[in-house]
Amino acid sequence: MAEELYDWSGLTTGGALDLLGNLIRWGLRGKKARTTRFTAQALTDGIDVGDLKVVFGSAQDRTMFKARVIGPNPPHQPPDPCDPAYFHDADYAYKLISMHPWFVSTKDASISSPVTRGDIVLVELETSGPPNNPRFNMKYGRYLKLMAVEDPSPAEEERCAILIKMFGEITHDPLSVKKMTITRDSFAGRRVRGIQKRTINFESIKIKPDPACIPGVQSSEDVRKYFGKDKWEQYQKSLSKRESGSEKGDYTATNQWQYTGRYQFGIEALTAEKVLKPEAFKRMKDGGCKRQGDGCESLAKTILEDASYWVDVSSWDEWKKNKGDVQETAFYTYTNKNFQWLIKNNLIDRDSPGDVAGMLAARHLRGPAVKEMRKTGKEKSDRTGTFPSHYYQEIGGEQC
Repeated sequence: MAEELYDWSGLTTGGALDLLGNLIRWGLRGKKARTTRFTAQALTDGIDVGDLKVVFGSAQDRTMFKARVIGPNPPHQPPDPCDPAYFHDADYAYKLISMHPWFVSTKDASISSPVTRGDIVLVELETSGPPNNPRFNMKYGRYLKLMAVEDPSPAEEERCAILIKMFGEITHDPLSVKKMTITRDSFAGRRVRGIQKRTINFESIKIKPDPACIPGVQSSEDVRKYFGKDKWEQYQKSLSKRESGSEKGDYTATNQWQYTGRYQFGIEALTAEKVLKPEAFKRMKDGGCKRQGDGCESLAKTILEDASYWVDVSSWDEWKKNKGDVQETAFYTYTNKNFQWLIKNNLIDRDSPGDVAGMLAARHLRGPAVKEMRKTGKEKSDRTGTFPSHYYQEIGGEQC
């Protein structure tokens, strides 16, 4: 089933209308905080909120759109959906677009010169914190003016070509409620299920060293010392949010294949970290379920429910309660082994905490297969359709 990204005609009450109302009120409320100006590139066409006078009363002609901040000195953001590397990954590109901020005009929008995909615009973000370490509101910003009309090419190798592929030809029609048809899976940020294969240009997404983002102890082979307290906690938070589906990380989470806990450990990993006895994984292998995939759910659940297999805690319930910090201890030792493996195989740039976090996350997702991703660009997704390069960019990009 399809959804219309910008079709507001059916909105009357409820959460969606409340969200939109908050966005517009924010855009109209005037300056109450310190702001910083940037140039940005529009990722969607502008929509005319003047069509909502029936809802907002005296609202004039305003516009709002998604955009990526490009300079000067842009804040950290999700990966760039305009990168040609995503031309064949429309679902993921849409997810990236959805993670970028909305920009709302604070003055009457130009009906004759609407903002369209790829255009360069002047915007500002609310800013807090000290000047040498500012923090920005990356949910909503103010659109100030159109700087340049870009009209991106639809050619695969060109920047922002995915925006044409996904949403069609740019028409420069006067502002109106734009309708961009997308799939429900894309709208929800979910990917096509099932293991998939592809080849990417890894160098084009590699997270390079940043003088403003340095490790705790660059030479350390202990992952916590390498990151330092703040960056280690950021890595834990970023990974657990994606693994368990909870903003803070859910120790009780278990997926359909019986991967369990805040970091979704499988039976093989639980055995390797001596949380389960070796017999647990042996039973999985003997049952033809070494990979703990489709058809193995019942066996995996039976093993996890059998208290005789547990070592550090006495039962699966105690694991899910994180008794004695068992999940965090297992995660640290497991991640430390992965860190040392990445060092041994020369697969990380230790000058870049983002690169290290990204590769650790990719290894957590797909194991030793990340070596092939790094060296040749060939990669395989997990059963939910998530590629290791997705984890690399999303989690690595959140380090600083």
